[in-house]
Amino acid sequence: MRPFTLTARTLFACMMVAILSSCEDRQTSDLVLQDRIFTQYELSFDPGLDQTTAVAKFSIGSASGDGLELGGNSEITFNGSLLTLGTDPITSEPIYETTFDGLISGGTFLFQDTEGNQYSNTVSMKSVDFIQTPSNINRSEDLTIEWTGGELGASEEMTVDFLLAGSSVSNNPTFVTDEIGATSITISSSDLLSLDPDTYTMSLDRWARPTPTETPAAGGAILLHYQAEPLVVDLD
Repeated sequence: MRPFTLTARTLFACMMVAILSSCEDRQTSDLVLQDRIFTQYELSFDPGLDQTTAVAKFSIGSASGDGLELGGNSEITFNGSLLTLGTDPITSEPIYETTFDGLISGGTFLFQDTEGNQYSNTVSMKSVDFIQTPSNINRSEDLTIEWTGGELGASEEMTVDFLLAGSSVSNNPTFVTDEIGATSITISSSDLLSLDPDTYTMSLDRWARPTPTETPAAGGAILLHYQAEPLVVDLD
């Protein structure tokens, strides 16, 4: 009798069964206690694409809990538009999202669980843009970046990143301020000198994490993200 061996076709079949099984193993919200559902909402604006994206994620017990697909008659909408099921490209967890053309600076996330309970959260993003930032930056001098869109409030922060022109990933530090009332951020010359002289795309991002107003007992989180139109700068 010949010994048993796995052919390429058999291996492929096994792999497909494993993949399908992992998809089927995803938990759905109708199989958990509804007050254990943790809700996460995100609204972001990308000026390069001129698009606003609304995202919702659901998990068991906390933000780090197992992800949930909505089951039964449960649904999530933003400004009345149903968010559709997808997969987070990083975590492979289920997410719900929809994209709008142009800027949608605010709106309402409305979540309905399988028992008909509804949780409404209205959000509003503050804008941001650069004010008179030079295109040539001397690394031996401190750089102060001012912005439009108003001062920082509680649970807000502003970040500045330098990405090498033509690159998609940055290994450089992110510069952050979360000082309440701030209307600018100063990057010291010592920090600038840690960057190689070159041409960079400089980004300015405003982040806000307001407290949700209505959630199941497990709680929830909200993230608002507004990107300024990036600038191309030369660091000398």
